[in-house]
Amino acid sequence: MASSPMKSGAKSSTTAGAGEGMRQVDVLLIHVPRMRRDMNQIMVMPAGLFSMADVLDRAGISVEILHVGLARQKNPAFSLPKFVEASGAKVCAFTLHWFYQTFDVIQSINQLKSAMPGMAVVVGGYTASCLYRELILRRSIDFLVRGDGELPLKLLTNRLLGLEATEISAIPNLVWRDSELRPHANELSFQASAEFMSDVSHARMDLLVDSELYFSDRVLYKDFDERILANKGDFFKNAFFYTPGKGCPYNCSFCGGSHETQKGIFHRAKTWFFPDEKILNDFRAIWQNGINTIRLSFDPDPRRRAYLRLFEALRSEGIRFTLVFDCWTPPDEAFVEAVASTFTKESMLVISPDAGSEEVRRKNKSCYYSNDELMESLNHLSRFGVRGHVFFGLGLPFESAADLELTALLAEEVVRRGFNVSALPMDCDPCSMIQGNPDGYGVTLEGQGLRYYFEATRSDAPFVSYKGSLLSPEEIDLFLGRLIHRLNALVR
Repeated sequence: MASSPMKSGAKSSTTAGAGEGMRQVDVLLIHVPRMRRDMNQIMVMPAGLFSMADVLDRAGISVEILHVGLARQKNPAFSLPKFVEASGAKVCAFTLHWFYQTFDVIQSINQLKSAMPGMAVVVGGYTASCLYRELILRRSIDFLVRGDGELPLKLLTNRLLGLEATEISAIPNLVWRDSELRPHANELSFQASAEFMSDVSHARMDLLVDSELYFSDRVLYKDFDERILANKGDFFKNAFFYTPGKGCPYNCSFCGGSHETQKGIFHRAKTWFFPDEKILNDFRAIWQNGINTIRLSFDPDPRRRAYLRLFEALRSEGIRFTLVFDCWTPPDEAFVEAVASTFTKESMLVISPDAGSEEVRRKNKSCYYSNDELMESLNHLSRFGVRGHVFFGLGLPFESAADLELTALLAEEVVRRGFNVSALPMDCDPCSMIQGNPDGYGVTLEGQGLRYYFEATRSDAPFVSYKGSLLSPEEIDLFLGRLIHRLNALVR
């Protein structure tokens, strides 16, 4: 039987300051959230930072992950250039995964390059992969890795550190500039496979600077709408955000991770899980480091066969996390029962029908299901005592004012059944299907490309990525205010 988690949490390898006693490293992997006066967004790091740090560390390259947001919270006078200089790093690799980071990441890179012009700067992540043609034209960025980065970053780092003589032009997925500043995009020939990932760990908390701050009681990921009073208890602490596979079989209009998008920008045509033993090894390490909540946002199989196997293994080992699971399709009775028997009673399943109108849902989500199927699934949750949270998006393509009222009625019914609800205006990712075909979705884009996302994320104003042909942003905001009032009235 496994022991209960250690209360001390994961240990940090350095402090977030800059000075004597810091660990000297060759490479820093850097996460910069979107930080504003009244809200910090994207405080959660993409899981790939841990796997890339593990690959570099196993190759004998000294590496650490730096979370700039936590460093600034700990020390408001934190200076990224001073930290990098004190660390002795020769390569700084920034993640630009979520588009909300765009301004803050580029601003941090510019500050670093201004202070340290000779520093090798690499950028990777989903948004970077989508906007690579424009990003590589920025003089502050030396290299960009498209798609999966574990092998390309290792090869590039070995080259930059003088450990191997691999030609820059031979490194897969790499985008770079030659001596005459002409951009080149190498073949996108590396896609992580189950075999490649079998020996890679996503649980390298020991390589994260001040990891005890990241894996503490603080809430780093706030996707539930706090204006709805019932949601106050739905923010989970001491959580690890884990993705046990790659790809997506579905196409949702607003999502940059859809099947067609991943096939286009990553050349990833299939969806697959990591090997069971690799996932379980990660879970064991996470548990042993005192982390008691797992959030899983990878759900490609409606039957969830891999999860049923994994949950059975966790039960046999006595590992009992709190689970927060994002369901891409409504969970069936067998899965809900497995969740109830494997995880704590605080665990939650999150279901996202997005629209109350079945017609609007069908036009925007290939993983379509009816309202009756949603309610049947909520009945399973009630039967086994599992908490649930239902997400709605407002302002989807093809959505009218009458459709929004259907969303309100469905949300009220969900709340009456004892489950919580969030409703938020929709936006769309770079390279999403809406971005690629706005006319086909009947919308007008507010903008496209790097400059648009840079300026939009620089502003403190709410982000609106497109205008629907049937509803204005003002109408959506007015409806949302009324919906929040209606939902709060049900739980007072």
